[in-house]
Amino acid sequence: MKSITLATSLIFLIFLNATSQTTGFEWAKGITCTEEISPSSVKTASDGNIFVAGEFSGIAEFNTGHECVVLESFGYDDIFISKFNTNGQLIWVKNIGGKYNDVCNSMTLDENSNIYITGRFSSTVDFNPGEGNYELESNSGADIYIAKYDSSGVFLWAVRIGGEGYNDGDDEGTSIITDNDGNVLVTGWFQGTVDFNPGAGVHNLSTARVSCFILKLSADGEFIWAEKINSPNGGVEGHTIKTDIKNNVYVSGLF
Repeated sequence: MKSITLATSLIFLIFLNATSQTTGFEWAKGITCTEEISPSSVKTASDGNIFVAGEFSGIAEFNTGHECVVLESFGYDDIFISKFNTNGQLIWVKNIGGKYNDVCNSMTLDENSNIYITGRFSSTVDFNPGEGNYELESNSGADIYIAKYDSSGVFLWAVRIGGEGYNDGDDEGTSIITDNDGNVLVTGWFQGTVDFNPGAGVHNLSTARVSCFILKLSADGEFIWAEKINSPNGGVEGHTIKTDIKNNVYVSGLF
């Protein structure tokens, strides 16, 4: 007899009454999957809508009592981005992926609720979940992607950052934010020689061992600058990136 294992991910909201210093439970919604589902980011927009991103494998059922959408991964892990209203009811969900493991590590929203995601992908992936396609192809084992969608999940742009061969190792984006000017900042790690300019120009950074990168793009995905943080022993990873009101950049991670 064939058995199916269901993994369940819960999206929940807890309401805090600041005047009485008590908390009141509002609702919880579940997403079921035949294999694995791993939400990595949850963000709320100015209108209260909720965005969730992560990855899943197998068949995922987004059933929140308002609309039920079933997605099947194209290969192993697929990226998903989704939008819920203030009552936790699904508005839309999209999946993005190829035949190998594609991962969303971080998501952020700008002031217009445009969505930015980053992570890693392998082989060929169509980053346009709607009509038409926009394919990126990795050159090394796994490359960094940065993609932008509007608040309805409509594809706007996507770029690849990575080495030129398998000897360059895997590259991965781990954290993404927008600053006060709407520019996009990403951190993560890379190895080998990587061109961090996704446009016509070239901005190579090189490292013999795993090193942290910090990348700044415009809201349209155009290159502004990139820097690295490295060590002779390697193992330097950027995990979280933030900015202050003056757009100074702060990165935390491991070394």
